[in-house]
Amino acid sequence: MRTIKFDSKEQNVLQEIILLGNSQYDNDFPEISKLILSKIRIEIFHFPKKEIQVLRSYCANWMNNNDELIDKLRKKYLDKNNIDYENISEVEIESMQKINIVLSIKSKLFSKNYITFKNVLDKINKEL
Repeated sequence: MRTIKFDSKEQNVLQEIILLGNSQYDNDFPEISKLILSKIRIEIFHFPKKEIQVLRSYCANWMNNNDELIDKLRKKYLDKNNIDYENISEVEIESMQKINIVLSIKSKLFSKNYITFKNVLDKINKEL
């Protein structure tokens, strides 16, 4: 059993990730995902190994579903030195924020750090 604390934003995105996973995995994990959802809703964050494996799988599924968007934003904002922060669209900002939340969840599940859009978002906030 492992305790992983998720903040309110992560909890909301986790619910979305689980619902997407349920719809795309033909409900292979119906009982486990229902249990995880109920735990998240009442903020109990003690997960046995099997639940963590399902969460990891669902996170990977979300990342795969959004792979093109993530690649596009990485090429446009992480792989460049000179970025025009004033011309970043609201949709791109919201997408980067959501990706950061998913990566934060993934970091907690895998106990590993991932490259995020934090620096880009910090610079956007300074510019605006």
